[in-house]
Amino acid sequence: MQAAAGRGDSRVNAKAALAFILAREHHYAESISLIHGLYSSYPHNFLLALTEADLLKASGQVSEGILAYRKLLDLGNEGMFPGARLELVAYKLGEAYGSVSDYPHAEPELVSKATLAAGEIYDLLGQRSSAVKKYQELIAIRNDSPEVKTARQFLIHPYRIH
Repeated sequence: MQAAAGRGDSRVNAKAALAFILAREHHYAESISLIHGLYSSYPHNFLLALTEADLLKASGQVSEGILAYRKLLDLGNEGMFPGARLELVAYKLGEAYGSVSDYPHAEPELVSKATLAAGEIYDLLGQRSSAVKKYQELIAIRNDSPEVKTARQFLIHPYRIH
């Protein structure tokens, strides 16, 4: 903790290490705060941005994690992180969307939208069997939503960005 509060080059490494230790101990608020501070200081650091999104999701702030993953993809596509593995972010985004249904009091509409989005992400990643599984899961959950109609279409023709 003294190194994280101190000055010099070791301060950044100490803060990152402390953030990971805090996360391991499920002290997510403190961990997120440290990583967010580091990312604010180093806005071109892809791994800090990805870690912040991961921590948000792990802490149960799934919606905030999804927003962070989406922002990371947008920034990456704009060239903010040259050479970054954006497909990893897309995969984690699909996992985050898929995890919405794990919450017992999640609104059915949100679950439908998240399940459809997870299928779309899997299609974009070329993981057709996982995409089909999500579309079928959605169809089994709700038969009257617009997302179900879209899922039925994507069972026939994989989702693609136009």
